Amino acid sequence: MTNCFSSSGAGSYLTIANDPQVLRYCVDQHASLVTDLSAMIGAENFTTILEFQPMPSYYADIGKEKGGNMLGLEQNVGNALFFVAGLALTSQDSEEQYPQAYQRVNAMVQNIAAFLKSVGRTEKVHIHELRALKSGCA
Repeated sequence: MTNCFSSSGAGSYLTIANDPQVLRYCVDQHASLVTDLSAMIGAENFTTILEFQPMPSYYADIGKEKGGNMLGLEQNVGNALFFVAGLALTSQDSEEQYPQAYQRVNAMVQNIAAFLKSVGRTEKVHIHELRALKSGCA
């Protein structure tokens, strides 16, 4: 017998400055997201991902040497990171929980963007659209 439940989620990524202060803030925001969602919908009803992927400045140099790239990496003046955050709702009530969860993930991303601006680290920040992810049971 296969248990079937619907799953909804949201994900976003940002290009951020490779700065310890920025990384700590991102980790703190993720911890706050987990705490808030645990209280709102229960820790057993979701899973998250938080990932930092390096984007060394030499990637832009390689792109320039090869005629450019579609990512606009040449805009970065130094080392950066891709901040990747995702949320998956895993309960049978995920459709009802989704609006609250989506708003909370969006708030986290906006908080990070505001923090980057407040500490003057916006030269490398690219906010990519928060995406809704949905799948159903067959």
